[in-house]
Amino acid sequence: MREVSRNGHVDATPEAIWPDLVDGQRFAEWYAFCDEVEEPAPGTRVLLGSWGSQRSAVTTEIVAAEQPTRFAWRHVAEELDGRPAPSVAIETTVEVVLEPSADGGTDVTITSRQRPRGAVQAIALKLLARRQLGGMLDQSLDMLAARHDGRATPSDGDAEG
Repeated sequence: MREVSRNGHVDATPEAIWPDLVDGQRFAEWYAFCDEVEEPAPGTRVLLGSWGSQRSAVTTEIVAAEQPTRFAWRHVAEELDGRPAPSVAIETTVEVVLEPSADGGTDVTITSRQRPRGAVQAIALKLLARRQLGGMLDQSLDMLAARHDGRATPSDGDAEG
C-alpha cells in the first residue's frame, strides 16, 4: 500500500469546513484534482479535471461521511479523454480528517492510499506520490485554508505501508 498524507491548519471550525467537503460545487473550488463535480446518484461523484494535457473523469463512491470530522471516497472508475485510464492501482481511497485545535481552528489531514497493481506500478506510484500527488495535496490544503481567510501550513507526511 502506498500512502501519501498532508497536514495543514485552517482557521475555521470543522463545522464551518464540512460543507466544503460534502457540497460538490464547493469541493471543486478547493480540491486540486478536479475543477467540476457531478453527482449522478446518492453516494457517487464524478470528479472532472485534467491530468497533464488530458481531461480526466474519476467516478468515486463515498465510503465515509462522519459529520463534521471525516469524509472519504474510493475510486470506482477512471477515464482519460473519455477512455479507460491505464490502471496503476487496484484500489485508491482518499480521506479528509478534520480535528478541532486548541486555537479554535482545525487541523486537516488529507490522505491518499493506493494499492499498486504490481511491482512496476508500485515504483510508478512511489515516484508520482513524491512529486505530483504530494504537491496537489499541499495545493488543496492551501486552497481550503484560503476559503476560510487563512493559509494552511502543510507538512510532509509521506508514508509507505
